[in-house]
Amino acid sequence: MGRPAHPSSLRSELLVAAAPALALLVAYRHSPAFELIGDADALIRQNEYVRSWSFLGQTLTADYFWSSTLGPIGYWRPLTKVSWLIEYLVGAGNPAVFQVVQVAWLCLLVTGVAALSRALGLSRAGSAIAGTAVALAPALVEPGCLVMARSDVTAMAGACWGMVGFLRWRDGGAARWLVLHTVALAVALASKESAVLVAPLLAAWALRASGGSRAEPSDVATALAPAFVICAAYLALRHVVLPPGETQFVFDPLRVLVSVAAYLRGVAPLNLESTIRNISHSEAQSAASLVTACVTILAYAAAAIALAARRGAHVVSLWLWGAFSLVLVVTVADMNVPGVAGKYPLSDRWGGFALIAVSIGAVALVETASERVRRFAGVVFGVWAVAALAVSGELHSVYASQQALLALEDEDFEATPPAFRTAVDTCRHLERAIGHALASEDLNEGLAAVDAIAASGCPSNVDLEINTLQVLVRARAWERALPVARSLAARPGLARGRFVGESLIGTVLLRTGRPAEALPRLQFAADNAPQLCENWRNLAEARAALGELGAAAEALESAYSCGRAAGVEQPAALQLAQELRRRAAEHATAPSEGSATGADEGSSDGAAVDGPR
Repeated sequence: MGRPAHPSSLRSELLVAAAPALALLVAYRHSPAFELIGDADALIRQNEYVRSWSFLGQTLTADYFWSSTLGPIGYWRPLTKVSWLIEYLVGAGNPAVFQVVQVAWLCLLVTGVAALSRALGLSRAGSAIAGTAVALAPALVEPGCLVMARSDVTAMAGACWGMVGFLRWRDGGAARWLVLHTVALAVALASKESAVLVAPLLAAWALRASGGSRAEPSDVATALAPAFVICAAYLALRHVVLPPGETQFVFDPLRVLVSVAAYLRGVAPLNLESTIRNISHSEAQSAASLVTACVTILAYAAAAIALAARRGAHVVSLWLWGAFSLVLVVTVADMNVPGVAGKYPLSDRWGGFALIAVSIGAVALVETASERVRRFAGVVFGVWAVAALAVSGELHSVYASQQALLALEDEDFEATPPAFRTAVDTCRHLERAIGHALASEDLNEGLAAVDAIAASGCPSNVDLEINTLQVLVRARAWERALPVARSLAARPGLARGRFVGESLIGTVLLRTGRPAEALPRLQFAADNAPQLCENWRNLAEARAALGELGAAAEALESAYSCGRAAGVEQPAALQLAQELRRRAAEHATAPSEGSATGADEGSSDGAAVDGPR
């Protein structure tokens, strides 16, 4: 390959980028209405530390899961955390704000793929096709629709534009390309640790400055200096923020073979649904899995040889870099994913760099074929693009809500042959039954699911105990709920999130005659999740039981306002609040020796607060 081709003008760049951006906007048109689910629930919706600028310093200097119930994990992603802080403050926690920003980053990503394709010498049409292939790829749907995967999206976008800036600036472009290169690479590194993989690719490109000639050492050093300085600064800062040795690598040949092959199939062009999923050890060892993996790796290697013969070193380097990025992912010892015991964990969002490389490489290879083949490939791609847009709504809808995601997990469970299911698969299937019962508000089904999970011997966890408590609270099975509430309360870190859990614990403690213990938990939930209307009533009852009649009246007034906002009028709550205020005023003017009587009256008032549930 000769020197990477430059587009003739900014207008041509914009025209090349228009197709993938438009395709993406059509495909993701429904995502602004999606909920915050998965880790985003704990990291944003259930996180009081994302609601004020006062926590900015800690947000920048703590690990990714700081201030969540998921516990510390060795990730440092300051750009994502700060962006979420801004988005929360701008939209008062509205999920649509986060989703719109997510789509904006996706647009930046797919236009970056198109621009990178042009910088690598692809035609305008080919570059637009490469960008559109990424925009409509089923493997992009998960990171695109899940706000929890923001770091993956921004790292991909930053990496693409960082490569574009590098190629343009290295080949004599204006200083603005150097600015783009450094800023974009900094964005990628501040998003995710895996962005350091960009540096080796840039080194390969710098060593092959043009054609088949090697560059002068001084030219290589000059070209790579900005990237390596930024990477070094990032790694130094990360070392200061996080304890060393958090990420361990283990080379398991079976895991590498089967997992990398699964990723390569999943990111290949013309897929209409994602095939990337966790693989159990038993499935990985099966003959069918091993044969399929070997065939996939051989096909990818053959494509690399064809690219080397027909294109230049730049595209081949990108192609091989995509595979290398996958190898690194599948050698990380602990991916910090719950529920994958006995499995090799895989996820669409971890194959992002490979998706970019495979999409560009496949188009580059097609462009070397005859005109007839190119035309046929263009028709096939057009048909696929129309089909991908047609099914996009269905593919994206599984990430619209927690309930939809549970349904997807059930489908995956049913589609997995029993021989390849793990004990964790069965336990999580039983746990999801409780979630379905809560969504359908079927109390009998919920109690049956709670009994089934209790009889199964499956280990407990935070989510399971929260869902179990919800069922038992709705059934008013207070004594049965108390040990579950105690267990949940003893879990470290719960007080830094999971507002529903705190409210449930407080409710159970209140109903079992422990208002003093219940009060701080109910108040915490009220402060951080004011939309939980029933919690305000329980808080009022706890305050009244402790003789705090004025505070109880305030809580009832909040319960009334909460109900009105939800479209439910509760005039009785307002009337009771007025009565409590009257009694509080009487207590304030009563002789001090009557204080004991006041406390007794507060207790009787507390009973009155306990209305129908």
